[in-house]
Amino acid sequence: SPAVRQPPGHRHVAEVARAVGSPSDLARLGLGGAMPRSTAGFLTAAATLFDNAAAVEALSAYGYDAARLTAERQKIEAYRAADQRQEAAKGAAQQATAEQKTALQALNKWTAQYIKIVRVALRAKPQLLEKLGVLARTSKTAVQQAAAPAPTSPPDQDPA
Repeated sequence: SPAVRQPPGHRHVAEVARAVGSPSDLARLGLGGAMPRSTAGFLTAAATLFDNAAAVEALSAYGYDAARLTAERQKIEAYRAADQRQEAAKGAAQQATAEQKTALQALNKWTAQYIKIVRVALRAKPQLLEKLGVLARTSKTAVQQAAAPAPTSPPDQDPA
């Protein structure tokens, strides 16, 4: 899956924390490993970071006080909500596509039955069939031709 496009606030806080934080601070903030590549992984990591960042006093010296961290956490929640709306929209689109496919199959079945009935009802009036958009056959189909008896030739006569 493609890398997650992350809100920049998370990346900035993480970079500052990596620069000034102790190993125990980094572990508490969830910054010990690689950045998650999935949206769900990113949201979990961001929540861990912002929920614990206020306890890392070194961050406040670089402008990340409690108010700013709270504002950044709210951005992460807005991102989570937007992601949930997008996933719901994807599900709705898939459902609509499935319903559309089912409706089209039913329409095709009905149309095929309609054409069969119209061909029988208007067999003697091919011009009306054509007005309905149903092409009237003027020759036998390959199956009909194969089923027809072969023309018989006169028996061989013995020239005497």
